[in-house]
Amino acid sequence: MSSEVFLDVLSKRLGRVISDVLSVEIDFKGENLVVKPRQYLGSDLFNDVLAVVREFGGTYVSQGKDSHFLVPLSNLRSSKTAARIMSGGAVVWISTNQLLSMPFSARLEDGNLNELAASIRELGVLQPITVRPKGEGHYEIVMGQRRVKAAVLAGLDKVPCIIREMDDEEAYLTQLTENIQRHDLSDYEKARMLKYLKERFGWTHEELGKKIGKDKTWVSHHLSILKLETEYKLSRDNLEKLTEKQVRYILSAPEEKRKEIIERIKEGEIPSAREIEAEIKGVESEAHEPPVISEEISPEISEVPLQSETVPPEPKRSEEPYPCSDCKVNTFFPTFLKDGRVLCPTCLQYAWKKGLVGKDDIAEEPVKEQEEKKEVKPKEEPLLSGYQIECPECGQNLLLEHREWSDGKVKHVIKEVHG
Repeated sequence: MSSEVFLDVLSKRLGRVISDVLSVEIDFKGENLVVKPRQYLGSDLFNDVLAVVREFGGTYVSQGKDSHFLVPLSNLRSSKTAARIMSGGAVVWISTNQLLSMPFSARLEDGNLNELAASIRELGVLQPITVRPKGEGHYEIVMGQRRVKAAVLAGLDKVPCIIREMDDEEAYLTQLTENIQRHDLSDYEKARMLKYLKERFGWTHEELGKKIGKDKTWVSHHLSILKLETEYKLSRDNLEKLTEKQVRYILSAPEEKRKEIIERIKEGEIPSAREIEAEIKGVESEAHEPPVISEEISPEISEVPLQSETVPPEPKRSEEPYPCSDCKVNTFFPTFLKDGRVLCPTCLQYAWKKGLVGKDDIAEEPVKEQEEKKEVKPKEEPLLSGYQIECPECGQNLLLEHREWSDGKVKHVIKEVHG
C-alpha cells in the first residue's frame, strides 16, 4: 500500500487533511507501514490517530525522536479494509467519463502516478472522490483529481464518489484547504492558487488567510513568489525549486544583488536560503528567519517576530521510561523541568519552538524526590463528603472526611466529634 493512500485513509477517518502532520513509509523489510509525526500532535489528535492505527492492528512505538506508529501491511490488504473505510459516507460509483476537472488546479504536474495506480489495482480507491453536480449527468472533481487519473491508469471505469452540493466559493475553498496543506505542493503552486482565489472572489490577504486558517503574512509571503515570475521572468521550472523563505531573502536584497542572484538561478544555480542571506549580509553567518518583505513589495504584510534557530539540548536515554506530562506517552528520552514536569523529545521541541520552555527551565535530574520532601497541606475546600463512625473499642464518635489535597490526590482525615 502506498504511503499517499494510507494518508488519504487517515484523512477520511479523522475528517481532516493529515499529511501536514504525519509522514508514512514502508519499513526496510516491507512488512509494516511506519507512520511518523512531523510535529507535536497534541493529546487529542494523537489519540485519534492511535485509535485508527489500532483498528488496523497497529501500535505506537516510543523511541524518543524516532517514535512512530506501526501498521502491519498484511492487515491493510484484508478484503474487509475497503468496506470499513467507506462506512459512514454516502458513496456512489460514477463512471470516469462523467467526471470533469475544475477550471483551475494548483498542481502543475501530477507526478508519477504508477505507485498510486498499482495500489489501486490491489486495493481499489480507498478514499472516495469528492464531486459536485454540473448538470447533464456530469460531475466536477473537487478533491481527488490524482486518484481519478491513477484509477484510469489502473484500468478502472468507475470510481467511488461522494456528491456534495457546493457553489464556486465553497468548492474552491474546499480544494484549496486540501491542497494548501499538502507537502508535495511547491510554494509556487500554492502561490498560484492563492492568486486565483484572491482575484476570483476579490478577497484581501487577511480575508483569504482567515478562510484557510493562515494569517495574512503567510498569504502575502507566498504571493510575493509570483513577483519573480512577472517582473523578473523566472521560469516555472525555476520557481518550483524555490521556497517562500528563499524568495523572501531574494526580494529583501538590494536591487543589483537581487538581479545577480536571479540571473544565476536562470542559469540553473539554486542557492540555499543560508547562502542568499550570507551574500546579502556580505558575511558567512548562521541562517535566521528571513526578514519580512517591505511594503514596497507587498503592502499588506505586517511584521512578524523572528524565530530563533536554537534547538533544545539532546536528552539522554534513561534506565526506565517516564510518562510525558503533555502527551502522556512513555519515553526513554525524558527532559526534566524544574517545575516537576517531564517532556518527551517531541513535546520538548514544540514547547521550545513556542518559547514555553528555555534553557533555564531544564533540570539535570527529576525533581520528584524534592517535591516529596515538601510538606503537602490539604486544601480547606472542597470537602467532598464526610461520614460519622463510632470507634468499636471506646465508643468515641469520629468524623471520616473525604478530601482532595493540593497534590491532586484524594485522602482521608479522621476527626473527633465533640458534643
